[in-house]
Amino acid sequence: MDVRGIRFDVAGGVLSLGLSDDDRAMQRLVAGELDPFPPLPAAAEAELVLERAAARWHPALVDIHGLAADGSISASDGRSMYAVVGDRVASIPDPWRDDVLRFVYQPGFPVIRLFSSIIRPTIQVGMLRREAATVHATTVEIDGSSILVAGWSESGKTETALALMERGARFVSDKWTVVSADGTAAAFPISIGVRRWVLPYLPTLRQAMPRRSSARFLAAGAARAVVTPLLRGGGRGRLTGLVAQATQQGLALADRVALSPTELRNVYGQQDDATRRLPIRMIVLLTTVPAGRGPRITSVDQDWVIERLVRAAAFERRAFFAWQERAAFAFPSSPTDPSVWIDRERRLLHQALGSAEILHLEVPFPTDPRPAADIILEAIR
Repeated sequence: MDVRGIRFDVAGGVLSLGLSDDDRAMQRLVAGELDPFPPLPAAAEAELVLERAAARWHPALVDIHGLAADGSISASDGRSMYAVVGDRVASIPDPWRDDVLRFVYQPGFPVIRLFSSIIRPTIQVGMLRREAATVHATTVEIDGSSILVAGWSESGKTETALALMERGARFVSDKWTVVSADGTAAAFPISIGVRRWVLPYLPTLRQAMPRRSSARFLAAGAARAVVTPLLRGGGRGRLTGLVAQATQQGLALADRVALSPTELRNVYGQQDDATRRLPIRMIVLLTTVPAGRGPRITSVDQDWVIERLVRAAAFERRAFFAWQERAAFAFPSSPTDPSVWIDRERRLLHQALGSAEILHLEVPFPTDPRPAADIILEAIR
């Protein structure tokens, strides 16, 4: 398929992303990053565009900003910002000021490397410009309405949502959810992280895991069985401790697989519209408590939850804010203050969540997610 003139309508059409590149591999990669939103014929130019430049395109860079704590290299030509990877560059739009957010990249530039740190957050700015906030929450559908499970990173959002799905809820979105000013929620394109330890509590998912994911879990389990006794045997010293820490982190990553939204929907037999927008019925904010406490659910003040929502989202966007700081260094007369984003999201969420029920769920993590799911279902009834 020639993807020139193809667009992806994200979050029920809140924002459209266009791809102008006839390279088949790039088409597949971008479509995978934007799952579950399918490519569509373009009726007009999209609000955000990924465009492969002509081979002769070589911006005249005048200011290069080398590797720093964020591990990136940026540059400017005196007018625009660029990401630099090896000998290839891509233009980085100003999402607050440019009418069309256009990423122009040289052939061979690894565009997919920008998705997490730049492209997805830029999509989120585009959403906010269209009166939709992207909150750090996993969402399911119950009885035609959306239930958002929000919280800090690694607090059990995904696991709780999966336990709800084992009880009949339907998947909407993981990690990020688009909340519009009209009080509806929709999916945001990102994969679902599933940890091996949670599978015994999720029989439907365990039995229907894609073959590649099951194979990775088996390999991770075998590696952990070999390495864990060695780590317990120990050794002392700072270097040994660093090696042990790195090994533990590697095992933790191996114990997790990423499923696409389409793969997860197939596991649970969903045939509904993945791009649908649903009225928001409930926000459940998770906080992690020590083992032996909880789960306990209470009603809480909306302002308290909204503040936590915007702060958690801001922290998740820290890599993007680092790029904004690079742009402020290149163009000190026109810096962008991240608080502008937080303020706009805060105001929009007050408007969008006016009729939603707001609950606070205290629960240990990691733990069996089924009791938390049961408490949420009881609160809905």
